[in-house]
Amino acid sequence: MLYNKEISITFLVMMMMVVIGNCYSHQQQQQQQQQIIVQFNTTFDCRENCDFNDPNMWIGGVVPNAPGYVAVIDYSDSDLGSVQTIISSVPNLQLDSIILNTTVHTLMQLNLINNVELLDEIVVGVGCVVYILNNSTVNVKNNLTIQDQGTVYVTVDSTVTVGSAWFQNGSSYTQQVRGFFSSSNSALLDGSILMLGDASLAVFGDDNVIGGSIQTGSDGIVVFENVLVAETSVINLQGNLVVSGVLEISRSASVAVNYNVSVIAPRGSIVLDEYATFKQSPDPSTVPPPTNGGPVIVQIDNLIGQSSSQVSIGRADELLLGVVDLDGGQLQITSLVQYTDIMGPANISQLVLAATKSVHADDLHFTIFTGQVNISQIYSYFHVGKPSTVSIVFDEDSSLTDTPITLYNTILTVSKQSVLNITTPGYFSLSNDSQIVVGDGSSLNLYRSEFTAPNITTGTGSSVSIVSTTMTGNILIGHSSSLFINQSSITGDISVDDAKLMFVQSTVVSGGLYVYSQSAMSISVDSLATSPDMVPISTGSFELNDGTLSLNTLQPTNSLQVGQTYYIVSSSDSLVVQPSLCSIQFPLPSNQNYTFDIIPNNGNGISYLVFQLHNE
Repeated sequence: MLYNKEISITFLVMMMMVVIGNCYSHQQQQQQQQQIIVQFNTTFDCRENCDFNDPNMWIGGVVPNAPGYVAVIDYSDSDLGSVQTIISSVPNLQLDSIILNTTVHTLMQLNLINNVELLDEIVVGVGCVVYILNNSTVNVKNNLTIQDQGTVYVTVDSTVTVGSAWFQNGSSYTQQVRGFFSSSNSALLDGSILMLGDASLAVFGDDNVIGGSIQTGSDGIVVFENVLVAETSVINLQGNLVVSGVLEISRSASVAVNYNVSVIAPRGSIVLDEYATFKQSPDPSTVPPPTNGGPVIVQIDNLIGQSSSQVSIGRADELLLGVVDLDGGQLQITSLVQYTDIMGPANISQLVLAATKSVHADDLHFTIFTGQVNISQIYSYFHVGKPSTVSIVFDEDSSLTDTPITLYNTILTVSKQSVLNITTPGYFSLSNDSQIVVGDGSSLNLYRSEFTAPNITTGTGSSVSIVSTTMTGNILIGHSSSLFINQSSITGDISVDDAKLMFVQSTVVSGGLYVYSQSAMSISVDSLATSPDMVPISTGSFELNDGTLSLNTLQPTNSLQVGQTYYIVSSSDSLVVQPSLCSIQFPLPSNQNYTFDIIPNNGNGISYLVFQLHNE
């Protein structure tokens, strides 16, 4: 279904470009010729309709219906005081230009039927209305201008293609169903544009500015090449959006799209200025499914946002994001989306995952995949009437840098052969129904964080590094994996099964430290502790079963004293260690050896694993 949807949108865009090219290719070959201006005789009262092609209606008796002619219909000096209606119904009307002008006292209406080809321009002045009636085609080589209080109304099954467009503030353009409007060179759209049903709009070229409003129907497609949305402007697309160049949304402007969004690299990108917003399906609870029954696909290959900008995705079967730079901006996913992939590289100041109502009522498991992504803050607010699960899968090299909040029902997964760095100076917590899973061959690094997670578990060949961190939670290190801890505090249990455990400097493990199945534990310190108060490893319980422990120090060997007790590990509960499984990793003089011993309950309710040197 995805393949067919992409093909249909791509085919329509290609057909739009072909139509534009065919309309003007032969015109561009014509030589410039002298224009002949013909004035409409506005002394006639056309309230009962007048025929554009009647010679009697034109001063001089010549109908401007050939190349080189400019038709001027000017009621600005008329006092007829009613709507003047002029109709052209010939099969093919061709001339250079049509200029319409009047006042609000004498309104004027021009009805165009069948095919109309203007080799230069059409100007719709104040108080003028142009009706393009059913099954008609209007091609304007150069400019379509709609002035303030001017109106163009295009009925069903009709097409309007122009070289450039200038819709002044206060102007109006409406297109009925099964219609199509395009500009190929440049457009300044400060008026109001309304595309109904499946009517589609295409704005090509480089110099395009939208300063007014655009609203489309649910089945319509809007194609933007290079478009600047001016400050405070509002674009409301109830259908679909294709961006083939750069769509820049200026400060405090907004663009909303209900269904499919396609922004394809290398040229396609969305750029948001300060306080700008881009919203896909802003209110998913009120938006019905697409009438064609197809999936909703949001693909944005390049997304850039400045400070306080916001991008939100409300409803999509697939959300695919490529390069994302929202440094100071926010990415919000406001409902359950079946599939989300932020491929990266990406830099996101705030990632907000929130849903007030499930779009897919039976699917309450939300999963987001990320590639090379740096996220400063992540928030998860899911309230869908019953428990839901948020799963965030980190691929490649990703980081969380500042997340002072608790995530509920959240599973953080470091995918196979990937790295996740968590460096959050603020408080970062996962609730009791959450966990962190470190996949095979992957790495999780906690640095200078205050971190809470019920469980951290690893696959095969994984690594976990905890440096200068205060952590609350349990850690389970699996087969052929490793755990590195440096100057940290762990409130919880650490279990190491057929893996490596490395302590550097002092660490407090308030729970249990359990080393199983031929695991290798190492302790490295700058200098050995001669006092129980300076013991480098403090635990609630310490059990070394079927594993080994090695001790290393940077302290010069000649400064170590024979017979001095050096404190290695303390335990306030149980301490189960076979001293014969303990060894040192630093050299001794040939006349010295060492022993490890256990001092049970040293009068303070604490047991110690100690080390001593002896002369042979």
